[in-house]
Amino acid sequence: MGKSSSLRAASISALLVSVLGGPVGVASAQSACTAGQTSVQFSFTGAIQTFTVPANVSSAVVHVKGAQGGAGALGGPSSVVGGTGGLGASASGTLAVTAGSTLNIFVGGQGATPIGGFNGGANGGSQNAGGGGGASDIRVGGVAAVNRVITAGGGGGGGRGGCEGSAGAAGVGGIGGAGGG
Repeated sequence: MGKSSSLRAASISALLVSVLGGPVGVASAQSACTAGQTSVQFSFTGAIQTFTVPANVSSAVVHVKGAQGGAGALGGPSSVVGGTGGLGASASGTLAVTAGSTLNIFVGGQGATPIGGFNGGANGGSQNAGGGGGASDIRVGGVAAVNRVITAGGGGGGGRGGCEGSAGAAGVGGIGGAGGG
């Protein structure tokens, strides 16, 4: 089902967790950890991923980024390229964690035309519109939406090309929300 990761180190005092929405390469991990920190990064797989908090860790600095929305389809008599999907939001914070507990990681997937991305990306309004990008989030104490402790929304899908005026300009997708948690 999901990928399970465990990180073991006796001298870890804090943990840096990065959750990057798809596609790979849309975002990069936070810069190098400070002394006493260990970093782990999760990228899109299309399934839940888990992380077991190692011994001696009491806090996790987390960075999550929602996935980009999908591009709109070609359209109009001149085959105008569809609009680009909006970028996903990002959110950061520090979580109090308990050694041995499990963080449930959901990494949003990029939207397509007209299908929404993994983890809540909505389908486009028509067969020609880009689907929304999926949210990225971390859940503690379960896998239901109510267990989210930090979330970054996905970006909006792009509009079909050739729909606006004589120029046939495509609509560009909306940028994801500010996130929070």
